[in-house]
Amino acid sequence: MRYNTLIKSIGILIFLSFYHAGFGQQSLATDALSLFDVSSNRTVASQYLKTEHDGYILQLDVLKFEKFMRSNVQEFTLLLPAYGKRDQPMEIQLMQSQIINPGALGMTSDGKQVIDLETQGTHYWGRVAGEQTQVAISFFNDEIYGYFSGSKGSFNLIPLKNAGKGIYAFYKDALVSEDLECGMTDAENENVPPYSSQNESSGIRIQRHPITISLEANYPVFLNPAIGNGSVTQTINMMLSHFNQSAMIFANEEITMWVSEAKVESFDTPSGTVFPGPGMTNQVIYNGQIYCEGATSNYMTQFQNERGNTYNGDYAYLFVNSTCFAAGRAATIGGFCDNPNTSRMGVGLIPSVLPTNYELPSVHPRLKIFIHEMGHLFGSSHTRSCIWNGNGTALDAGPNGDANNCYTGPDPAYFTFMSSGGGANDWQDYDYRRGFGVQPGQRIRDRILEHIECFGELTFCQANRYIFHRISDETPVDYNGFYQALNIKADNKIVNNSKAIYVAQHYIELLPGFDVATNSEFNAIIVEDCLNYEDVDANTESGFAPADIPTFSVQVIPNPSNGQFKVYLDKELKQLEYQLLDISGMPLYQETLREKELFDVNYNTLKSGIYLLRIISEGTTVVKKIIIK
Repeated sequence: MRYNTLIKSIGILIFLSFYHAGFGQQSLATDALSLFDVSSNRTVASQYLKTEHDGYILQLDVLKFEKFMRSNVQEFTLLLPAYGKRDQPMEIQLMQSQIINPGALGMTSDGKQVIDLETQGTHYWGRVAGEQTQVAISFFNDEIYGYFSGSKGSFNLIPLKNAGKGIYAFYKDALVSEDLECGMTDAENENVPPYSSQNESSGIRIQRHPITISLEANYPVFLNPAIGNGSVTQTINMMLSHFNQSAMIFANEEITMWVSEAKVESFDTPSGTVFPGPGMTNQVIYNGQIYCEGATSNYMTQFQNERGNTYNGDYAYLFVNSTCFAAGRAATIGGFCDNPNTSRMGVGLIPSVLPTNYELPSVHPRLKIFIHEMGHLFGSSHTRSCIWNGNGTALDAGPNGDANNCYTGPDPAYFTFMSSGGGANDWQDYDYRRGFGVQPGQRIRDRILEHIECFGELTFCQANRYIFHRISDETPVDYNGFYQALNIKADNKIVNNSKAIYVAQHYIELLPGFDVATNSEFNAIIVEDCLNYEDVDANTESGFAPADIPTFSVQVIPNPSNGQFKVYLDKELKQLEYQLLDISGMPLYQETLREKELFDVNYNTLKSGIYLLRIISEGTTVVKKIIIK
C-alpha cells in the first residue's frame, strides 16, 4: 500500500496516528453532552416496547436541550445513557452536516406559510464510538429524530409525544409486513447498456457540484397523526430529518445533495387533495395489503403534471401517504438536464415516525425508498437487472429468484440500496453501511460526472465529511475516491487496488477501522483553502510546486476574540480581498483593500463559534480559523 500525507501550509495540523497492525486514531477532544436520562416510567415502557425492540425509554432534559440549540455546536459527543445502571453511556460522535441550500424555504403549497429552512433545525452525521455505525440526528426547536444503522440492526430515536413532554424511545426496528417493491419495471431497468465501471473509471474525478432537491409532502402526510399530525412545521421536520439520513448515504458515495425547498400540501382543493393519485378508487386486497391499481405510477403522473415545470431544484420528490399502497417510483433511469424537467422527479412512501396506538414504527425500510428512487434518477438500474459486470449479467437474483435468467451466483444478495426487495421481512436486513454496492455506486458517480454541466458550481468546501465503512461483497472492481471538506473523519476501508484522496482544510481523522489494502493508495492532504485544490493526478505524492506555496503569511491577534481583532501580514500587499465566512463556508462579509500589511476587523455582533477569514491576493488564498467567544 502507499500512504501519503501532504501539508501545503505551515500551522495546519493533520490528525493521523499509527499502531502495530495498521492505522488507528485517538479520538479528538470534543465536548461531551448528555441530553437524556433513562426514564423510570415503567408504564410508558410497557405500553410501547416489545422484546424485539431491544430498547428503552428516555427523558430529555429540556433546559439542556434549549441551551444546546442556542449554541450552534459544530462538533460534539452525545452521551446516550445505557439502560443498565452499570453500563457505560453510548458515545455518539457527531459533526454538523450541511443539507440545506442557502436561502432555501419551506412553505405550504399555496405559499401562505413560509419557513426559513436554515433556521428550522440543526443536522448532524456521525457514528457510535468504537463501532462501525452510521448515525444521522436532526435537532429541531422542540424535538429530536435520530437514525442508527450498524451490525446490530437499525435503531431509531423518536419522541413519544402522547406520553408526555420530552419522553423518547430508543429502539430497534421490528419486522414489517409491507412488501415494498419499486415501481420501476424490469423492462425499464433492462433498457440500459451493459455497464463496466472498470472501463469508465480510469482515474479520479471531482464532483464538487451540489445537487438540489425540491421536497414535497401530500395532504395525507400532513394529516397523518404518526407523521405530520396536522402541522406544517412537523411535516417539514419529517422531510428534513429523512433527507439528512439520506444525504449522509449519498455523501459517502461522494455525492452532495441539498434541499432547495420543502412544500406541504396542507389544504383541500375544490376537487379534493392535489396528490391523491387519479383513478385510485379501485382497490384490491393481496396478502392482506390494500392495493390501488396503478397507484404508484398515478402518483408519479399527477406529480409530473402539477409540478413538472415549477419546482425549484435539480430534482423533485413527492412524499406520499395513503390507504392505497404505493411504494416508490422514479420518472426514469438517469434523468439529467438533457431530458425534460419531468424526467427528474420521483415519488415514494414516507416513514411514520410517531407511534400509532402504542405501536412503534419501523422507520428504516421506508427510509430506503427515497435513496433507492434517487439512485434510479442518478442512473443506476436494479441490481437484478441484466446490465452489470461488463457482460450483461445481474448482481443478484432479485425477489423472484431468477433475475431474468441472467444470474448464476449464490442465493439472492439483496440488502444494498438498488436491490428491489424480496419478501416483506427481507427489507429488515438492509445494512446501510453497504451503501449502493460497488458497481451501482460507481455507475451513479459516472453518470453524474458525465452530466456535470447540469449542476451549479460548489462555491465553498463542504462543512464536514464522515466517510463510513463499506461492506463489499460483489465482484471486486476498482473504487477510486476523492473527498473534499473542512473536516474529514473516516473509518472506511480502501480496497481492490484503489486510490483515495482526502483533502481537508482543518483536519483529517482516521478512526479505528480505517484500513488501506495492499496495492491501494491513500493520500491525506491539508491545504489552506480546500476548494482551490485541483490536482488529483496520480502524482500527488510528489508534493506541491513552489508556485503553490503562499507568497504571504497571515497572523490574527487576538484569537479567540470577541469579534474585534487585527490581521497582520508579513509584507504590504498592493491589493487584497478578505472575506469572513461561517464554518460551512457561507460568506458573511467581504471587502477589498489596497496597500495594506495591517488592518482591523470588527464584527462584535457575531454569535460565539468558529468562523473563517479568507484572504486572497497575488493569486494565493490563505484561510485562518477565527474563534469568537
